[in-house]
Amino acid sequence: MLSGKCRYCKSPISPRYPIVELMTATLITIQAWRQGITLSFFLFAALTAVLVAAAMIDYDCQIIPDSLVVLIAILGAVNLFFVLLPTFGRAVLIDRAAGFLLGGGLFFLIAVVSRGGMGGGDIKLAAVLGLWFGWKELLLLVFAAFIFGAIVSVFLLVTHIKGRKEGIPFGPFLAISAYLVSLFGSELMNWYLRTFFIH
Repeated sequence: MLSGKCRYCKSPISPRYPIVELMTATLITIQAWRQGITLSFFLFAALTAVLVAAAMIDYDCQIIPDSLVVLIAILGAVNLFFVLLPTFGRAVLIDRAAGFLLGGGLFFLIAVVSRGGMGGGDIKLAAVLGLWFGWKELLLLVFAAFIFGAIVSVFLLVTHIKGRKEGIPFGPFLAISAYLVSLFGSELMNWYLRTFFIH
């Protein structure tokens, strides 16, 4: 029995969770409309549900449970071997391996340089998202996450919802960006390239 508390950090479970469940159902419905009912949709729907859970736990407790990271990795492996590999061939293996290494390596470097500005959960989450999206879309995802993070952080500081010495978890921004890339990856990539590289 959880006694109304989070199993990971023992904080009280927020009454907003029914709203979160409704939001999750809405997000998955949008994915069904966008992607159609396929194996890929079911995998991305599962990813969305796990990302919402990870984001909420990170926001409340500033921790991303390893169990959720492992689940995302397993779902990503299923997507890789049963959806992507039969469609795109072996080249996709290199792309996803590069995404995994880039995600983990980049966030590990950020954690070292910032002296703990990124937690271990963020490093692991970025790595497994690289397994899902490949290195190109991962860079787009990370770029979007930092933009969202900067905007929200400024808002929280200006409105004094958060103090300067209070940590603002980064997991929710990775989750939001991953969802958007799962829906609009090609469109966002084209916009990103046109805006920053193609003149």
